[in-house]
Order: sequence, then C-alpha cells, then structure tokens
Amino acid sequence: MDVSAARLHGVIPRALATAVVAVPKQNDPIRLADRQEVVRFVVRDTARLDAERIDMELGPVRVTTGELTVLDLMKRQGLGRRCLPVSG
Repeated sequence: MDVSAARLHGVIPRALATAVVAVPKQNDPIRLADRQEVVRFVVRDTARLDAERIDMELGPVRVTTGELTVLDLMKRQGLGRRCLPVSG
C-alpha cells in the first residue's frame, strides 16, 4: 500500500527506507535494527482492498493494484513528501 506498493510497481525507488503495510488494527511503526528503514502501519479493511499477488524473493505478497496505489498516494500526500528524495 502507498509507497510500498508504488515501489513494487516500479514507480519509486527502493532507497526511500519506508514501507507502509495495511493492517486491520493499528500498530506502532517499527524501525529495523539492521538498516535505516521504518515499517509504518495504516488501518484499512484488508479484506476489501483491491490487491494482487506478486511473487517476491522471500515469497508471495499481496500488493494494492496500481490504480489503488495512485489513489492512496494522492490521499496520503504527506507520507509521500516525507519519503521522496528532494533535490536542492
């Protein structure tokens, strides 16, 4: 969802160091111990998400479709601005 799905769809770079995961119940963000990355959780009705299966190196994952990902990014623009690199 959000930047995580956009990365898997090839729209933004992996170097953003942020993942967003849809969950049915809110969780606190998790900062990974072995790198400078954060996993953020967003409450959504996961059963109703328009998602597709993508096979990854570590196994299959469900990712929101490209269309829903665009809508998520537009709705949560603050998250995108925090994550996207800014050239000065």
